[in-house]
Amino acid sequence: MRSSESLTSVSPASELPVRIYSPEPLLGHPLTLVKNIGKDLMAGRELAWRLFICDLSTQYRQTYLG
Repeated sequence: MRSSESLTSVSPASELPVRIYSPEPLLGHPLTLVKNIGKDLMAGRELAWRLFICDLSTQYRQTYLG
């Protein structure tokens, strides 16, 4: 693979979500805090599921093999 081909398969940085951290605590804005927590949970749902399946299959594989 040529280096120009590998660059085309990489998604541009503009598609990545941007998170801005500020020194102001979100406890003063509970609705925004709950919305952000909900977004984070939904974003990590697939990763958590894949890790769960990997852990479960590894546990059963170890039990089966002894």
